[in-house]
Amino acid sequence: MLPLQGDTDLFVQLVETHAGMVYDLAWRVTGNPEDAEDVVQDVFFRIAKRQAVSLPPPEWPRFLRRAATNAAIDVLRRKKRRPELTLETGDLDALTAPGSTPLDDLLQQELAIRLRSEIAKLAPREAAVIVLRHFEGMSYQDIADTLGITRNAVGVTLHSARRRLQESLRDLIGEGSVPARKDAHVAGRRSRNRKDT
Repeated sequence: MLPLQGDTDLFVQLVETHAGMVYDLAWRVTGNPEDAEDVVQDVFFRIAKRQAVSLPPPEWPRFLRRAATNAAIDVLRRKKRRPELTLETGDLDALTAPGSTPLDDLLQQELAIRLRSEIAKLAPREAAVIVLRHFEGMSYQDIADTLGITRNAVGVTLHSARRRLQESLRDLIGEGSVPARKDAHVAGRRSRNRKDT
């Protein structure tokens, strides 16, 4: 048990050590820095409110990754209306980047928006598995450990979630599989030494 009540130093250390990881995961899932900041605040507020957590310190990253994943998916679910595409300064720079056309970039933005929307519609376990695998680049075993399920359940859930996403995004991606994303904040980083493909 890690008592947090009255130990502000321990709580501050926890936030300083892990807030960056929580923010990065939330930003990749939501695609929005303000939403990512809200997720960070929500995750650590909930921990502070509990006043004690029965996890040894080595388990904190796994616990926080799961909490951040769930909170980020909740943010996606709360967004009732579809976000609009905007052409802000950064977007204009991206549209004029060599090797891509404005149409290509707008299609990628549309896919990112729709993908986030469709992930929010998945069952909680499916959404978490998709996020941890494709946004965080975690192995099947790491996902199983994080979510407290078997490695086989990860594979089955991932397959089911991919099929649902493929079906719901068919108008944008055609009959093939969900394409790899070219922008890091949507697709996330890939694990360098991934065991499962």
